[in-house]
Amino acid sequence: MNDIDRVLVFRDVVETGGFAQAAQRRGTVHSTISRQIKELETSLGVPLMTRTTRRKELTAAGEVVLRHAQGIGNRYLEMLHELEQMEEVISGELRIQSLVHVGDAIVMPAVDAFTRAHPHVELRLHFDDGPLSFHQSGLDLALTVGLPSAEQLVVRKLCDNRVSVVASPSLIEAHGVPDHPEDLLAWPVVAYKSGTVSVASWPYEQDGEVHTLEVRPKLTVNDGVSLLTAIRRGHGAGYVSRFSVLEELARGDLIELFPETHFPAYAPVYTVRADLALVSRRVEAFEACLRDVVARLDL
Repeated sequence: MNDIDRVLVFRDVVETGGFAQAAQRRGTVHSTISRQIKELETSLGVPLMTRTTRRKELTAAGEVVLRHAQGIGNRYLEMLHELEQMEEVISGELRIQSLVHVGDAIVMPAVDAFTRAHPHVELRLHFDDGPLSFHQSGLDLALTVGLPSAEQLVVRKLCDNRVSVVASPSLIEAHGVPDHPEDLLAWPVVAYKSGTVSVASWPYEQDGEVHTLEVRPKLTVNDGVSLLTAIRRGHGAGYVSRFSVLEELARGDLIELFPETHFPAYAPVYTVRADLALVSRRVEAFEACLRDVVARLDL
């Protein structure tokens, strides 16, 4: 291994947050990464980070090396992308992260179309309602609800995120059809909570004013697909992204409550990719499939 390779290992250690995480990204072990960083420091003649039992912090020299390492890594990726443009067949690996319900309703239909058109691409999908870790996870593309806070990312709005309140036919049969959102205070409801995000306050508009319904959930779940499953099974009414229930509403498997009431939309859905001069044809092709999917939805 030469110093250029070690510099990129150092970048991975910083971006992923540690030796173990960098080892996982590179498919090796912690001791190998540690040895390569020590060899780089010896070769350069400067310490790159201070080490304690709890944390590692970059030295001034480490900051300089990191800046150039990121530039080298980006230029290498741009070279690979440029070479990829010369190939007629799109191939390689595409790593995508999404919130669970967005993945189920939007990403998977795009996967169906993408794999038919580009069978030589290997897809790696990670559906998780946790925070986005774009660079740490080595992603090519991500879908988020709301704007991510990370820098050096290209963010594009994919679609709006309208809200509907829905319930199963069995629940309506048991409780009747509610006339007003406040009636749900006497109903079983299902709510979403993941990390710091909790959706137990349901805003709605009436007579030009926004009111908030503070529900008392019978059941709380931590991902959007589990939320829909619980609603379908009749555990309670739910406050959901409309795009995630369009098929169930069309089939009558779920019933929309208060269709004339306006519920303020969630933050839009965005696509996220690295800020590179050349965009991978794999990413461009998958983004096109995503946009085809949302164009067919009644949003």
